[in-house]
Amino acid sequence: MRTDGSTEFFSYTKRINAPKTDFTKLREACRQAIQEDLRNVKLAYFDRFSKKGQVKCQESGDLAKYEELNVDHRQPNTFSVIVDRFVELNKLDLKKINYLQIDGGPNELADENLKEEFRQYHRDKANLRIVKKSLNLDRSFQARVNRQKKDLTITE
Repeated sequence: MRTDGSTEFFSYTKRINAPKTDFTKLREACRQAIQEDLRNVKLAYFDRFSKKGQVKCQESGDLAKYEELNVDHRQPNTFSVIVDRFVELNKLDLKKINYLQIDGGPNELADENLKEEFRQYHRDKANLRIVKKSLNLDRSFQARVNRQKKDLTITE
């Protein structure tokens, strides 16, 4: 119940199942667009540095197996920042982007030119490293910069 007397039902399942924002859909499709590139980076790192099926995590220095590691976007060019800048530079209208969904998988960009433009932009901007999944996932929330009600903006 709100202070104005209105009410709303809420729960964690309502939040989890909430419709995706336009930016979230684009970020998901952009991540899908670069999956092969990230896989190739990880494979090349293992080909070059693997000893007995393990490589050093580039953050902790701990040895880890292939499945224990992720490709991480090193700050300041986190993945969300790269997508945000791509939108800004290309003046994309997020409501006009078309997506494909194949066999219930994640959204993919329907426009092959836009997909390739993003892949190239990502190649130019991403600073990648191989890190343990636990380290990477523990801080993934830090990369998202969302406006908050208390943020100030410039007006005329």
